[in-house]
Amino acid sequence: MKNINEIEKMFSQNLESPIFSILANFYYNKRLYEHAHKVCEIGLQYDTDNIDAQYMLAKILLINNEVKKAELILQAIIDKQPYHLNSLLLL
Repeated sequence: MKNINEIEKMFSQNLESPIFSILANFYYNKRLYEHAHKVCEIGLQYDTDNIDAQYMLAKILLINNEVKKAELILQAIIDKQPYHLNSLLLL
């Protein structure tokens, strides 16, 4: 896998790239929640059906105590994929 600087560069050059979910996941795992949130928001503008990014955004919203927004996202995920276990558990 490419190092994080290359992934950041690829994302900055093409905001529509599906690589945004990898970058957001990296930031989330490093507890850089604001960066992860921003990357998810940007990426989801272009790939609105990305379930992994929606789930990560819901987790970030819960960390930021935005429970209602997270709940809406989690419910939308479950509506699309009723057996998405992580979303069911988090909801």
